[in-house]
Amino acid sequence: MKIGVARDNAFNFYYEDNLDLLKLCGAEIIFFSPLEDKDLPDVNGLYFGGGYPELYGTELADNKDMREQIYAAVKSGVPTYAECGGLMYLTQKIIDFETKEHKMVGILPVTAYMKSKFRSLGYVEAEVKQDNILAKAGEKLRGHVFHWSTIDDMPKIPAYYLKNQDILEGFVEDNLLASYVHLHFGSNLSLAKNFIESCEKYRK
Repeated sequence: MKIGVARDNAFNFYYEDNLDLLKLCGAEIIFFSPLEDKDLPDVNGLYFGGGYPELYGTELADNKDMREQIYAAVKSGVPTYAECGGLMYLTQKIIDFETKEHKMVGILPVTAYMKSKFRSLGYVEAEVKQDNILAKAGEKLRGHVFHWSTIDDMPKIPAYYLKNQDILEGFVEDNLLASYVHLHFGSNLSLAKNFIESCEKYRK
């Protein structure tokens, strides 16, 4: 399975273990740039990691071809995992530190707002609230959160319950999983395998 991984100046935080585990489970990682590339590569799944999309809001917004292709891919059912900066990129728009609006992909029906102080920091244990492309409801996953933005309340069933923060968080719909949590796939070795299996089901 070919998994497209967004990697450039706007999206540059990944647990390298996650990519290594995907490769060990048989995935081919195809890096692409939402900042510079005009065309989305031909892949079976998409992975948007963390980073600083708010600092490149103008460039991301101006790359309309890429935004539209990502929107179409996600809507068509391509398994898509987005965390933190990746989640922000999939929103309707980002309002940056200077309150300037930047149009984003538009899959998530919310806006991301940058704040003057970080909103969340620390390791988390996430209980999965509904089946998704990575895990089943009830499973316990681990990772961390660190972000300066907030988003509007999600209108769907949340992805996780974060035990140590006592909040519901994230978004699941069809083959999309988006959250502020940076999951470490080593916390549950089925995560990489499940992602690849989701991509296989989509391809078939």
